[in-house]
Amino acid sequence: MVKKITIRDVAREAGVSVATVSYVLNHRTDQKISPDTQKKVLQIANLLQYSPSYAAKLFTTGKSNIIGIQTNRYTLHNTEIYNLIEKLVLEFDKHGYSSLLLPPFSRNSFKPQENIDGIVCIDLPQEDFDFLSDKYLIPIVCCDMLVEHYLFFQVYNDYGALLKRLSCFSDYLVLMERPQNHKYADFLSSCFQGNLQFCSEPADFQRIQYKNFSKIIIVGDFLTLFAQQFIPADRIVPVSSSLNSNYLQSSFIPLDLSEKAEKTVNAMFDAMERKPISHDIRISL
Repeated sequence: MVKKITIRDVAREAGVSVATVSYVLNHRTDQKISPDTQKKVLQIANLLQYSPSYAAKLFTTGKSNIIGIQTNRYTLHNTEIYNLIEKLVLEFDKHGYSSLLLPPFSRNSFKPQENIDGIVCIDLPQEDFDFLSDKYLIPIVCCDMLVEHYLFFQVYNDYGALLKRLSCFSDYLVLMERPQNHKYADFLSSCFQGNLQFCSEPADFQRIQYKNFSKIIIVGDFLTLFAQQFIPADRIVPVSSSLNSNYLQSSFIPLDLSEKAEKTVNAMFDAMERKPISHDIRISL
């Protein structure tokens, strides 16, 4: 039977203490360890193929290096949320953190997820967020939602730059799915000042008087694909995170989610370190 390599084996071969090995492998910047020692520890750990167990890591650092991602129960066809989650997972991974997608919860049978260091909430209704924040005593960062509370970071799109781009059209109507977070929905309505309609089902499209507008600006891949059944393609201007300009014979506005993911991840680490900075983070489109 092959003997499992332990942290003590690495420490012995490197000629340092177990604590030093732990500090190096967990990237502890609060400890003064020479670059040569760090390099030696990392080389030996690699040569011995040492992989710290989850329990050992949790014991030595007090952290699991796992972030939960909580969405609402209506995101099945929202490709923007799934694309954002993908970028969040990659961004957290750059910092040595894993991501865990938390299932939609029921307040009647709720069980908090154990051993996570923080939660990114995406478009939760206010009542669900209030319930969740009461159950967890860990940092929570809100994305695409407004909670207007100084304890929580909120990262969301500011459509001011998009409005400037739309000024080239003589008249237009913006369509997007209604957010589950009502405060964010109200914010979006105020941004577009009467030029916005929320669409969630086929009947919504049938009520739209698209003939009164030269361009229909559609935010989201699902809505863009669905709208083609009701609106001529030459009037559609997609705002999309995954479609490309060759998909439709019309104007096209790319929606880059990279900055939102990066700032959400940075906000999580700022929340962990309790940095006294602005908790209202707007992403300019």
